[in-house]
Amino acid sequence: YQSCFSHSNNTNESNINIMATTKSQDPSGAAFTLNISNGEASKKKAEGAKHAKLFKTMKAIVDPDRIEALFEFDAKLVSYEPFSFLLIFRFQGRNFSMLMLPLILLGLLDLAWWLVLYQVLLPSNAIPGMENGEMTEDLRTRVERLDELISPILVPVSFLLVFRLGRAAVRYWDSRAAMGKLIEVCRTFISTAVVGCQACEAPYLQNTNLVAHVHKEEAKIELVRQFARWTCVFPIATRNFLRPESRVEFEACCNVSMVCNKRRKGGDKYIMGISPDLGDLISFEEATELQNSPFQPIFVLNKLRSLAWDASESAGASSCKQALLYRQLNQQIDTLTGAWGAMERINLTPLPFVYVAHLRTFLMLYLSFWHLSAIALNGWVCIPPLMIASWGLLGIEAAAVECERPFHWNKNHLALGKMGVVVAKNVHQTLLNCGYAPA
Repeated sequence: YQSCFSHSNNTNESNINIMATTKSQDPSGAAFTLNISNGEASKKKAEGAKHAKLFKTMKAIVDPDRIEALFEFDAKLVSYEPFSFLLIFRFQGRNFSMLMLPLILLGLLDLAWWLVLYQVLLPSNAIPGMENGEMTEDLRTRVERLDELISPILVPVSFLLVFRLGRAAVRYWDSRAAMGKLIEVCRTFISTAVVGCQACEAPYLQNTNLVAHVHKEEAKIELVRQFARWTCVFPIATRNFLRPESRVEFEACCNVSMVCNKRRKGGDKYIMGISPDLGDLISFEEATELQNSPFQPIFVLNKLRSLAWDASESAGASSCKQALLYRQLNQQIDTLTGAWGAMERINLTPLPFVYVAHLRTFLMLYLSFWHLSAIALNGWVCIPPLMIASWGLLGIEAAAVECERPFHWNKNHLALGKMGVVVAKNVHQTLLNCGYAPA
């Protein structure tokens, strides 16, 4: 064995390099060389300390409890197998809450009309054309002719229903497209921001509202961390703005994604804390400021614009580089604003009152006259098929109402919680791909 030890000392650290060479006795006479460097370990340790806050933020982004809390906001949504007809036996997800009142009114009308006609008028022969408690052929013919007056109402009602459902489907798709655009731009924004921060050359951040007087590398890392945090918060702020708060939903799945009251375990007292879908992404003070903002997405967008300016100011001495980076980041923030604005427009603008009122008025008139005529001709046996047919027509209107503003807590609305999950995973992967991987 031959070994050589070299020992060097300086004021900051000591590095020990050991090299051992062993000649084996195998036929090939191969030599094995082992190099051990304590300097590498020290370097990795220093790198880990410098990235500690960023790694903590990365852990918070994909924290399992936070991801689970985001998914809980979509717990009421229904899913189905597109190729199966067995879903016709499922009642979950149908808008029965809207259908109950008109169906109950029609049922009461049917019952009252049948009692008056068959239990009072017909037995007493109170209506001309009745004999021995039954309609004559002449009276039956006249009642059947009334159908000719009722049926034409179905034509405009059908047209109104088709147009109503078509517009609702378009609005639903536009909402989904806007949500997809938000996710898409969050991907490109964080990628552009991280790469732009890595290319920063200025030794210090010019805008010191985030970090003041720190080393160049630490400033880059802090800037990357801030971009990652607020990019992940933006879809949550957008969801909070679009989806109204409800005390029932709050109790069910903590529906206040900022500072919220959380029940203390083992007691009835409440404590203040950050909701689990934000986790450790932002501080309590930041969460309070976010909660107090009437337009939460604007609060986050302003944060991102400030960061975009910081990144452009740190892009080096070249004004061309600064302008190019700022323009690209700012355009992506503008697109995020537009995606949120599209969802806001759909959410706050239902179909005009005059259209909906006209449709529902004549739909109920047609169904009422149709029920009266059918019961007069066929008796009580036609009530069940009448109710099923009425359910079909009223269900079109109910489905349209369910889908025209798909941002609330209903079972057929968009998965706004999943939107935050997708953005979080995209941001985390971007950071990993750009070299910010914990050791």
